[in-house]
Amino acid sequence: MTRFNIRTKGTRGVLAKLATVDDGLQREVLETAVRVGSQIVEGDARRRAPRDTGRLQRAIKSETVEVSPGRALARVYVGREAFYARFVEFGTRNMPAKPFLRPALRENRGRVMSAVRSTIGRILNRRAGI
Repeated sequence: MTRFNIRTKGTRGVLAKLATVDDGLQREVLETAVRVGSQIVEGDARRRAPRDTGRLQRAIKSETVEVSPGRALARVYVGREAFYARFVEFGTRNMPAKPFLRPALRENRGRVMSAVRSTIGRILNRRAGI
């Protein structure tokens, strides 16, 4: 299974606001924000993946794997049903690489961070009036 982790770090202002709320709300906010960010990468990776049967696109998934106060970790990965994804991503001796996961992460990094920050701000404003 090919996996790529997305680690997001907020700006000082967003983290300062986040630190003023209780741990339960922090976890909820971070989980939602990191899910929004990882779905951006997941969608772009699906769009970039070579299409033959559609199995590879359907196997690209994202999930939140860790949420604690002040920290959240999401993963975008290709499920086992498309075990050959690593050969597509990195190529083989007989097949050129057709990267789809790494470019999706690299080229959406700014968009992901913006979405994470705005999601955190929006939820904090709505739920805690911050």
